[in-house]
Amino acid sequence: MGRSSKEKALRTREKILARALDLFASRGFEHVSFSDIGKSLHLSKGAVYWHFKNKEVLLVELVKQALLRLKARLALQQKEINSLAQLEEYYVLLVKVIIEDEFLLKFLKVVYRMAWLPGILASVKQEACQVMLCPEEVSLLILDRLKRENKIRLSLEVADVVHVVECFVGGLLNFYLTHPEDKKNERILDYLKIGLRSIFKGFQQESAYE
Repeated sequence: MGRSSKEKALRTREKILARALDLFASRGFEHVSFSDIGKSLHLSKGAVYWHFKNKEVLLVELVKQALLRLKARLALQQKEINSLAQLEEYYVLLVKVIIEDEFLLKFLKVVYRMAWLPGILASVKQEACQVMLCPEEVSLLILDRLKRENKIRLSLEVADVVHVVECFVGGLLNFYLTHPEDKKNERILDYLKIGLRSIFKGFQQESAYE
């Protein structure tokens, strides 16, 4: 394949990914076929299969792209988390990056609408872990270290703390996605800070929020 042909194939591949993301976000992953994707781009179903073996492979590529976008903004900060206050800042930046990035917002819609079957989830996790640690894993590592340093109460189960935080952040993002015209969305970062501060205050030792 010559250079021009490779470039054309790459452009087609990117168009397929972009259109698949749009369709998955609007209809749901389970309700979109390769035929749907091809027709929307004036391509045959076979042309889509030439680039992606199946929808699972296509989904994994979308996951990689989403994580790479996050990694570019979050990787440096997560190395500097040494307190609950800095972990709060990490989550605030995470949400800020998502709501300011059209690709990530669409991808989040796909995530929330999907029925994550075990096989698909395993494939996605296997590939995703090669790109970056997810926020849940980052939180587990940081909170476990803060616990060893006696900066959060020793009686706490770190996994439970992370679950509470993930539920709160996920719920806030879900409201943002499902109520796009609601005026409260203009203050999503303020609500995030208030909520995280309240959650972390309940877990900390007196000197933890510095």
